[in-house]
Amino acid sequence: MPFERVHRGLSSILGEAAAWVVLKQIFPAYKGGERLDEEDFKVLKFGLEGLFGDAGVMLYGQVAKHDRRPRVRGR
Repeated sequence: MPFERVHRGLSSILGEAAAWVVLKQIFPAYKGGERLDEEDFKVLKFGLEGLFGDAGVMLYGQVAKHDRRPRVRGR
């Protein structure tokens, strides 16, 4: 998943500036254009949990919807 998509998801919840600060706290070496792999998502989850506690786990659930299948309406 592109890093920018994760940033958009967090910024829709926290606000643009707060999302940037949180992500730079978790991924200090980020320079732009990278993609997050499965290991990065583990780091993201533990980083959000470390910063926000249980609310961080909920934030992660909202942002990391990469492994969920789209909902099909009407079935």
